[in-house]
Amino acid sequence: MKGVSPEYENEAMLGFNLMFDDLETICHANALTNRYGMDTISLGAILAWAFECYEKVVFTKEDTGETEWT
Repeated sequence: MKGVSPEYENEAMLGFNLMFDDLETICHANALTNRYGMDTISLGAILAWAFECYEKVVFTKEDTGETEWT
């Protein structure tokens, strides 16, 4: 179906960059990002940075409002 899947850059940043490989999840993330008027490429980069900081314990569970990012 035309127009359902994200563009390459969006798929790369919200998928590969965040280690998501499920196209349905990537499409849902893309749709939510667009709905809230956010830039998908920038959001993917920021989330990847935040995930990396969490993995390296730069951010802790307490820093994220008790949200577990695993």
